[in-house]
Amino acid sequence: MSLQPGMQVGDYQILRELGAGGMGKVFQVRNVISDRIEAMKVLLPDLLKDQALADRFLREIKVQAALDHPNIAGLRTAMREGNQLLMIMEYVEGHTVDAYMAQGPIPVQNAVETCMKTLEALDYAHSRGIVHRDIKPSNIMITNTGVVKLMDFGIARVMNDPSLTQANQTTGSLYYMSPEQINGAPLDGRSDLYSLAISLYQMITGQRPFDGTNTFSIMAAHLNQRPVPPVQHDPRIPAALSDVILRALAKDPNHRYANAREFHAALAGAMQAPAAAPTPAAYAAPPPASSSSRGIYMVVGSLATIAVLAGLAIYVPKFLKARAQGQVEQPVTPQRQASDPAQPPTTQQPDPSPTAIVPPPATTAARAGGALPEKRQQPQQATSVAQTSDPAPPPVTVVQPPPPVQQQSYQPPAKPAVDQAAIGELRTRMIQMAQRYATAKTAYESLRQSMARDGLSPRADLGSSSQRVGFEMDRAESALNSGNIDGAKQHLGYAERALEAMEKALNL
Repeated sequence: MSLQPGMQVGDYQILRELGAGGMGKVFQVRNVISDRIEAMKVLLPDLLKDQALADRFLREIKVQAALDHPNIAGLRTAMREGNQLLMIMEYVEGHTVDAYMAQGPIPVQNAVETCMKTLEALDYAHSRGIVHRDIKPSNIMITNTGVVKLMDFGIARVMNDPSLTQANQTTGSLYYMSPEQINGAPLDGRSDLYSLAISLYQMITGQRPFDGTNTFSIMAAHLNQRPVPPVQHDPRIPAALSDVILRALAKDPNHRYANAREFHAALAGAMQAPAAAPTPAAYAAPPPASSSSRGIYMVVGSLATIAVLAGLAIYVPKFLKARAQGQVEQPVTPQRQASDPAQPPTTQQPDPSPTAIVPPPATTAARAGGALPEKRQQPQQATSVAQTSDPAPPPVTVVQPPPPVQQQSYQPPAKPAVDQAAIGELRTRMIQMAQRYATAKTAYESLRQSMARDGLSPRADLGSSSQRVGFEMDRAESALNSGNIDGAKQHLGYAERALEAMEKALNL
């Protein structure tokens, strides 16, 4: 029997399809007596033709019904409908970790807290002899109030059947299988720890530790490949946390943490450990100088120091002598009277001995005629000389640099400060809208597939609204990256109106 939205099964009216997988489909249903919203999982059709397999399912249902933990989605009841087995589950309103990862890596603190809550659920179940066997981001949900819920508990225990695994196991689960699960060996709780470690690795790095282009290559990676430490993907990840994840990913279960409680304690300790210094691989610092190079630098530096001291020994006595002689008033030559009043000349020094600084050729020629002084004195002396100078054309002003005040006029104008608070608020708003958009797209796709089976299609404005939301959010992101806050607000407004139209049409 094919179940569709609008149909009623027992006391439950089917509202909409929530998702589909290898084990069947999940619908949102309403109990027509209590009006409570639940989730109804429909197991594979014709499953009950295999009585042994059906008995194993029933045992698992009874075990899950006995699990009562705040981080485990509860089983309300189970029933048969024709040749199908139905499970009525707690309806968890929120988003899967997989949906959050679609927006990028999850902050380390949030990812570790989610993992620790999942470990609390696993510790509760493992203590009762229950192994989940299908831990992955799409089976971990975060409710709208922030509560972690582990989904699909216990159903994966029947996946030891090779034919069922090959025909119906979703490809995504293969990325999270433990080596012993791939080899068909007996499993215990440490297999769940391995799968959860892969999920945590992906949460904080945005990448899976083991990947491949086909089923065989993925299996081979689980069995033989050593994972890249998470800290090499992102140096901001604490080194202690990276080590904890690598231990949980050990190929041999005996080298992993013994149980969920031990894994939980290791994560808590890693988050309290002091942050490690950046690794050389993360920051390419210049290589240190060799010992021979340092010796050369020291010799050169010593010679330079000696040269400077020798120059000062020659220059300082002559400067003091010239200054003492310059206290006697010297006659002003005609060329001195023609000097630029704006440039402060000084009295001529009678003994222009060579100094450490060699003047340019034009200055040397002027000094040979006794026209220019060797060194200028303070502006106070220049003022007294300038008052007695003739206003003759200044022949030397063409070689003088422009005043420093004029150079300041060429400085580029300062850029206006960016309102970082406004940018942060817009990014938070974009993330929230992206989460709403993901929910609306999922509902729209489910509706489209459901109607397609009957040869129908959703309203055209739903598809155009979905495209408009994506387009305007991309434009808003581009505007925000360029610092155009007003443009980002405008495009986000357009996207929000289109998104509200989608949500209203989909009754979200």
